[in-house]
Amino acid sequence: MVVPIRENINQNGSVVNFKPKWKEIKLRKDGLPKQTKSNARKGVAQEVYPIKDKEDIEKMKQYFRDKIDSVWYPHQKKIAGRDLALVSFGFNVGLRMSDIVKLKWGDILYSDKTFKDAIKIQEKKTKKFKEFYLNDNAKSAIQSYIDEFNIPIDLESYIFKSREGGHIEVRTVNKILQEAARSIGIKYPIGTHSIRKSWAYHQIITHQNDAYFMAHLMDLMGHSSLSSTLHYAGISKEQNKQYYNDVNL
Repeated sequence: MVVPIRENINQNGSVVNFKPKWKEIKLRKDGLPKQTKSNARKGVAQEVYPIKDKEDIEKMKQYFRDKIDSVWYPHQKKIAGRDLALVSFGFNVGLRMSDIVKLKWGDILYSDKTFKDAIKIQEKKTKKFKEFYLNDNAKSAIQSYIDEFNIPIDLESYIFKSREGGHIEVRTVNKILQEAARSIGIKYPIGTHSIRKSWAYHQIITHQNDAYFMAHLMDLMGHSSLSSTLHYAGISKEQNKQYYNDVNL
């Protein structure tokens, strides 16, 4: 759809020397204009990075633990506990944040409140079904949250609730992570993708002697090329720097 955009309007609201400036407006399936607002600035990279130092990951977790201890009101402690569980869980499952926030108790727990072995979800971005597993740290993060804050388990309820009752929004998680990163002294850009990128990075480092691992990781990440996976995990830039420094002519 193409619509004219008015310009040259004076202070009393009348148009002066009106010249239509045509601009293409993208429409959604229901016929309404797409919302394309963005906080990206022209010429400024918006990429966020994985947390490669495990000590920084532990510092981030400790930031939320300290927040639980420092806030006064029970509802504030519960929110900080939710954030700790969310971040700790996220570092261990390799999911997009848009999928994590939509998880319900019934996605990860059986009716007897024990953890499921294999968990299957439909990814929001790709619409594909994905199966993943919970390691000990992921289970511990959720169980500690349940026990410490007496979380009622309704299998149809969201795990990571907002104050309004739905699930916490991705943009809210982004702000929470950025505040935590600043507080612990991380200087590089951090966002919700940093959680998944960190998982990918540490998977590569842990399995670097496994000849078959990268093929599996590409499948787990839904990437079509090895270079995409290496770039996503922050490995390609690291290696490029090493290559430049290896040869001095």
